[in-house]
Amino acid sequence: MPTRYSKQRMNNNTLKGLVLGIALLAMPAVSRAEYPLLEQLNQQTQSLYNEVQAGIVRVQLPVPLWAREAAAKNDPLRKWENVVDPQVRKAIEDRREASLKGTQSSKLSFHISSATTQTTTQSATGNVEGMWVSRQTATGEFVLESRGDRPGALVINAGAVNNPSPNAPLRLRLPVGGTFSPNNLGLVLDASGHVLVPVYIEKEAIGQAPVRMMIGNEETTASFVGSDEKTQVTILKMTKLIGRPVKLTGVRPADGSLVMLLNPTGGAGKLSLWTGGEREYGVVVALDGTISGIVRYGQFLAGSASRPVIDQLIKLGVVQRAVLGARLTEIRADDPVRRQLLQLADRPALLVDEVTPGSLAERVGLQRGDFILEMGAEPIGDLTTWAALSARGGQTTLTVLRGEQAQRVSINLGTTPEKQ
Repeated sequence: MPTRYSKQRMNNNTLKGLVLGIALLAMPAVSRAEYPLLEQLNQQTQSLYNEVQAGIVRVQLPVPLWAREAAAKNDPLRKWENVVDPQVRKAIEDRREASLKGTQSSKLSFHISSATTQTTTQSATGNVEGMWVSRQTATGEFVLESRGDRPGALVINAGAVNNPSPNAPLRLRLPVGGTFSPNNLGLVLDASGHVLVPVYIEKEAIGQAPVRMMIGNEETTASFVGSDEKTQVTILKMTKLIGRPVKLTGVRPADGSLVMLLNPTGGAGKLSLWTGGEREYGVVVALDGTISGIVRYGQFLAGSASRPVIDQLIKLGVVQRAVLGARLTEIRADDPVRRQLLQLADRPALLVDEVTPGSLAERVGLQRGDFILEMGAEPIGDLTTWAALSARGGQTTLTVLRGEQAQRVSINLGTTPEKQ
């Protein structure tokens, strides 16, 4: 039974709620016109998103071989291989392999009366064209199982237009298709249908199988062109062009810039204040609609810096880059050396830890303890950017900080090409 105190508290809460409700009702209605700047920002954000979306495809990629190898180390089947029944193990492995290929079989089962069993079975097996395998159980259940190598969508029409009788047999129409499960995104690069995917996929992982992709309701397939492990990108080519090319000409945003960040795996997007991207992963879009680049938890591949890699992958299928012959280390934003060396401040930089005798680095005069700040006019703060810019080839310059003195070093990136 409630005490006197609890009753009084309930009455007080009720009174407070009533007062609050009256106050809210008395407040004037707020219209969008009272927040014109927020409404303008909302409209511009939608416009930016719609513009960029026209050049971004959703892609269904197979699992890379390097990811499979990493997962295999913690595979429960390997841990319990002496315990799991061989038939169960085989069934799990088959299902896993079908899932990796995007051809996991599906099953449909339903009960039909004995009066229509034979007719329906004949109709079904006559129209499946080898994509579905049918069988009937002892209890009268009719089961259709899709073949893993030829997945298809299943449409059931009872009482078709050409046979409108209520007792008509069940007819099956099976358009070729399958489940589309996008797990990444791609950027349309040109009118030839080349697409940049921000993940490294080996040619062997894709093989000859077409890669499915969509923009809105438009769908097409793509084939493998080339990939680069050092910059973690893959180039595909669409069989039919959908969408329009993005503007992949951006540079690293200045700290404090407002950007749009698109997550490749989840497909989510958000507006974000750029502070270096140490906690971010995704495609970075500037407010002018250009693709600034790809960020991976602090490592940033600018759109402009990625062009040498993209061009070589489209033309050659592989990337050729100079071998510097030096061990480089990224200098993070919180590295104590930035407080000790005022000339370094917050500039992107790579530290030369070691120089190999007789290497290109030694020939151009690089020394242990040097800080590489730029190549040409491009800042270099991570190994991804270095890998991209070193694919340029030809003559260029490095901006190097040695002690308190910055100097320019001429270097020929076409001296010792590295073929992958």
